[in-house]
Amino acid sequence: MIAQYISKDRGLTVAMDQIVVTPGGKAGADLRRARDRQSRRRGDRPEPGLPIYESAVRFAGGTPVSLMLNEDRGFRFGAADIERLLTPGPRW
Repeated sequence: MIAQYISKDRGLTVAMDQIVVTPGGKAGADLRRARDRQSRRRGDRPEPGLPIYESAVRFAGGTPVSLMLNEDRGFRFGAADIERLLTPGPRW
């Protein structure tokens, strides 16, 4: 039913085996990361990290990295803040 709807509504050819239904975006992303074992090694660090995804990263064997947002900066961050968190190890 979903494949038929998408095919008709979006004008795309979609097969039933291309559809995955999850209870939200995070669950779908978790499934994708868990399935994609070739693109990661145990201990990989997906950077920068988002707190909501910490459990998914740990489940997949990675090490989450947090980017702290400060009220005195209006909870904003820039490229330099992200660059400080990057190491040669990130793969996601």
